[in-house]
Amino acid sequence: GGQTGGGKSVFIRQALVSLMYKVSPEDLHIYLVDLKGGLEFQLFRNAPHVKGIARDVFEALETLIEVEKEMERRFELLYEAGVENIYEYRNLGYYLPSILLGIDEFAELSADGIGSNELWDYPPEFEDLISSLGFNEGTKQKPLPPGKCKAKDMMEYIHTIVSRLLRLARAIGIHLFIATQRPDAKVLPGQSKQNIPVTVAFRVRNKINSDILLGSPVAAELPPDIAGRGILQVGNLMTEIQVPFISGKQVKEHLEYLKGYYKRDDWLDDYLSV
Repeated sequence: GGQTGGGKSVFIRQALVSLMYKVSPEDLHIYLVDLKGGLEFQLFRNAPHVKGIARDVFEALETLIEVEKEMERRFELLYEAGVENIYEYRNLGYYLPSILLGIDEFAELSADGIGSNELWDYPPEFEDLISSLGFNEGTKQKPLPPGKCKAKDMMEYIHTIVSRLLRLARAIGIHLFIATQRPDAKVLPGQSKQNIPVTVAFRVRNKINSDILLGSPVAAELPPDIAGRGILQVGNLMTEIQVPFISGKQVKEHLEYLKGYYKRDDWLDDYLSV
């Protein structure tokens, strides 16, 4: 979490690029949700690890349901194999890639501020999905107009999926990162926060926002003139950090290199040797 200009976006860029160097596209599948119309993650749309970028709430819903279904499938696979986590499953000789689901500007998925009767237009291509979840159902006396869905119900459903993934998915190799400029209790409920093991906090507006992220006011006290200065919290241990800078141009250069590298016939030999 952190204010605009604090270093959050740069941190995410360098983290994703670093992961793509460290872990192959066969071992890591990345799904991204970018509710700024895809602008934040557009650099990664052709990256070898990235399986899709959701650019609005309807695509986000579709992506989250897909990942949740994969979680349920993995539960069944591990149960049938008699193991408790993905590492034991791999040791039996079975293959399952890790999955990373990244959500930027998580506040845009909050139901806070949406009226209980508020209706949104949904794109025609999502008709089957919206209908299957009942978000376009009214009552016999007052049916919903065609092409409209219940906004609050949909957003609360999205939060329910995120909460389930945070609680349950880590052991089966599904991981999340969530970023927001507005770290308040309505955006990040306590139950979800408790299931996030690592926090990176950049400068925030006030001590309340800092306390929600870290349980401490220190993120509100970070110097305002040093971009990329933040607090890394793992468990109860907090460390002041400086995020390495990477420009959009550098990201493109790295991704071009990686695309070429992973197309080589001998890339797997190099990867395994490391």
